[in-house]
Amino acid sequence: MSPGGHGIEWGSSASISAEELYEKCNEINISFEDIACFLNNRVIDTSEVTKLLGCTRQYVNQLVNQNKIKPIKVGSNNNLFMRGDIEEDMI
Repeated sequence: MSPGGHGIEWGSSASISAEELYEKCNEINISFEDIACFLNNRVIDTSEVTKLLGCTRQYVNQLVNQNKIKPIKVGSNNNLFMRGDIEEDMI
């Protein structure tokens, strides 16, 4: 999902806008279980980021403040990230 939910991206070079998706889409039924499985496997919190990167929460916050990683949801004590974004930054 593109930042802000305005489309879909594959890497940083190819994207499809939300408008194009709506124009050319076929409606599909996605179950709650499908969405839950996707979120469980692809969305991680700050604690999981620290484990993946082998760093502290303070360093994760520093990376966010420097715009080196971007949370998809910001909380008062915990942020949520796309696992793929963090794994991509590890390479």
